[in-house]
Amino acid sequence: MNVKNPLNIIFGAFLKQERNEMRKSSSEMAGDLDLGESIYRMMEAGSAAFNVSRTNNLIRCLSGLKLIPSRLSVFYTAIQMFDYGFKESRYKIKDIEAIDYVEPDLEYFFEKISSVLLNNPESAKYKELLHGVAVPELKRYLCSKNYRIRTPEEFQQAVIQEYDMVPSLQMPAIVHFLKSQAGHIPLHIGPVAKEWEEREARTFRRLRGLYRDTDLILSDQNLKLFQYPYLFLNSFDRMEIIFVDKKSPKSLKNTFIKKLSNAKGSEISQSIADKIEIKTLPDSLLNVADPLLKGRDDIFPKLKAYWSFTNNAGIEIGFVGGADGANNYAINLPRKESLERKDLFDIIWNGH
Repeated sequence: MNVKNPLNIIFGAFLKQERNEMRKSSSEMAGDLDLGESIYRMMEAGSAAFNVSRTNNLIRCLSGLKLIPSRLSVFYTAIQMFDYGFKESRYKIKDIEAIDYVEPDLEYFFEKISSVLLNNPESAKYKELLHGVAVPELKRYLCSKNYRIRTPEEFQQAVIQEYDMVPSLQMPAIVHFLKSQAGHIPLHIGPVAKEWEEREARTFRRLRGLYRDTDLILSDQNLKLFQYPYLFLNSFDRMEIIFVDKKSPKSLKNTFIKKLSNAKGSEISQSIADKIEIKTLPDSLLNVADPLLKGRDDIFPKLKAYWSFTNNAGIEIGFVGGADGANNYAINLPRKESLERKDLFDIIWNGH
């Protein structure tokens, strides 16, 4: 039985998606890549591997994506490893784990698409996983210099390594600075927050958020100021939002996309919309989320929101916020609390 290499299937689906977005025919795409049309069609179908000698053509053809040549090389190698090592009728978890490859980003890519690799290509679920999971992930892998999300432990280790390299003469000043910041409650509001998000957008990989009041996100005032620039970058993974609301998640997502499109003055593509995931939490279960929204009642008694950015260095940057009349405010959480509340959010997200 001739079994298609699953990485060829994913790469072919990726090529087809990009061709459709550029509104090119398969004949035009084949010409751009200096390939025969029949060979190109086989590549899109996953029946043939990409010809590595056409890599420069591919980078020029998809110049808007800014493909990273070294990532393409590693991916080509992975395709060959699959071809050489596995000839069974279906790929199994032991096969994927048997790939003794030390490149961390490729390993992370395999983890992200494992549901596709282990799914039967003939199953009804496969097509949904292919286009909803594998293709967007391959695009991020091939285009993002900072692809893999570092773990908090990796971040902590990196900090220790940097700390050990600091001249000892400077140590007292650094310790004094750290002590001066501990317990500090920095406010993060309005144009200052907008400028920070725009400046750091390329480092963000995920946004989590829980909101008691949908207007904190869906109001015209908010979307006029915050237009989520990271959402439109290949390096950004996804946005997970929980609203305490009776409306359906689908309705709230459509409202968000429509209002954001209006604020930006341009239509949001399906590939961007696919990064946005929204769930709802009924009032009766709000007590489950209360720990996410807790604050110092003597100073900030009306907390209505929690949100947190995960960046590619493994740093979790968490906030809680509320409203004081017409003014919104945000409080930056300490690192330890940011990690604890992120873990709690994931429990709520996966359980509802």
